[in-house]
Amino acid sequence: MDILANYTKFISTDYSTPFDKNYVPKNKFNDDRYTLFVVNNSCFLFDLFDYQSYPIEKNLSESLKQNDFTKINPKLQLELKQKNIII
Repeated sequence: MDILANYTKFISTDYSTPFDKNYVPKNKFNDDRYTLFVVNNSCFLFDLFDYQSYPIEKNLSESLKQNDFTKINPKLQLELKQKNIII
């Protein structure tokens, strides 16, 4: 009996790994749920699901627009992720 033949049957794969070409990388501003706007030089984050707006600092607004979160405090980043503002 050929031992190697048994292993070949065991590890053969008859399936493919699914791949989503529309995959969105992590750490992206959730623009499906939120939008940013400015009124009288004040920046706001607007939740499109519950119609609430939140005042935010201009530098945070710019970071979210550019998907550049390196300048955001890690504690605030965690909060933004928990609220699905950053996904």
